Amino acid sequence: MKRILDASLIGNAASLGFNWIYNMPYLTELSRTQSLVFQPVDKQHYDAAKRAFYGYPHAKAGDVSFQGDITLWLYEALKKDPNFSQEAYLEMVYEAIKPGGSYVGYVEAYGRDLVFNRLIKSLKLDFPERVINDDQMVGFAPYIATTALGLTREKAWELAQAFTSLTVFEALYAWFDDVREAAQSKPFSEVLQAHQAAAPKELQASLALALEETDTLTLTSTINTACHIDHAVPMVCHILAHTTSYQEAIELNTRVGGASCDRGLLIGVLYGAQASIPMAWAEALRRKYT
Repeated sequence: MKRILDASLIGNAASLGFNWIYNMPYLTELSRTQSLVFQPVDKQHYDAAKRAFYGYPHAKAGDVSFQGDITLWLYEALKKDPNFSQEAYLEMVYEAIKPGGSYVGYVEAYGRDLVFNRLIKSLKLDFPERVINDDQMVGFAPYIATTALGLTREKAWELAQAFTSLTVFEALYAWFDDVREAAQSKPFSEVLQAHQAAAPKELQASLALALEETDTLTLTSTINTACHIDHAVPMVCHILAHTTSYQEAIELNTRVGGASCDRGLLIGVLYGAQASIPMAWAEALRRKYT
């Protein structure tokens, strides 16, 4: 099952060099002369692409995104204690990202809100707490960690509610399990079409479009490449349906740009243990775990 974590974190790290560049034509042209996977973050590319957010200036090739780190932290915590609680999860993230914490890197909005809430409480400041209800990718970190450890979806959802109350995440866990199991014997192009009607209702229209459209660049004019799950999940499904291997899927994902790192986490968990990971990619991952 650890192979699932390998595939997710490697898929995440592979795209970090071009994460949050929202210019697929630029990335596609660049890919004609160099590999895009496991490249260092270079500000020149972000400046040249113009539509980009330079969020990881200190990252090195092989590093993972903030969500990648959270996934790894959760995996290690749950491996030691399968009953690791939601409050312990919040405290773990807070201790890493608080001022003076061990984490160095971009912190997503839910993390900044967590720090704000804990600090005003500890300092007894008269400020209202910020509501944390994330609709982006952190809701999948518990699912990836629990799946890699053979724990239940119920445990994943318990932990996910630290940062979101959107039940679409819980529904996607079950759907992903079905898709991953079916994809062990059939290609994703067939599996996703067959399971389309069982996807959460709020994603079915965009999922249908993502599976029907064969040209990825055309699709990006309709489905955003940003972090929100109503964009990310259909784009992941499009990538899986229009490639034939884990390596090809990660390479296309990186060329698509936008929230490519965190889409890579989902590509990895959906490929699961059957992912054929290039040895060079496995060696390039800087985050080591047991």
